[in-house]
Amino acid sequence: MSDASYLYAEIDSYNNKIEQCKKNIEQYKKKKEKLKKAKAIIKDSKSDLSDEKKTAKKTMVDFKDWKGSNYEEHQEMVQGDLMEGYSTYSNILNENISEINDAISRLDSKISDQNDVIDQLKSHINALYDLIASIEEDED
Repeated sequence: MSDASYLYAEIDSYNNKIEQCKKNIEQYKKKKEKLKKAKAIIKDSKSDLSDEKKTAKKTMVDFKDWKGSNYEEHQEMVQGDLMEGYSTYSNILNENISEINDAISRLDSKISDQNDVIDQLKSHINALYDLIASIEEDED
């Protein structure tokens, strides 16, 4: 029976590793949820930015009958600095979204890796139970 008791200890060890993998998966899932929330906030900011950009463009149309140096200064500001600023900020938001998507993909990969380890450990456990059964049969 001493051979089988060693195998039972090995099974316990594998089960502990499975539990650790499950804890890792839960941590990765929590991180993913935080990233998804951050991504949603950034997307909302991007939507707000788009609305503001449309409003700024609309003011250019609203003032089309306006003439003079103040109009030209206003147009230069809106078409130049303001629109450029909107584009720059939009690009930054897109980069942030892309980085978050990459981080989520890395976490998905880690979750998949942990699930693969769990499957391998379960396979080893099943093989050990088969070996235990054959040892116990031989002892009878």
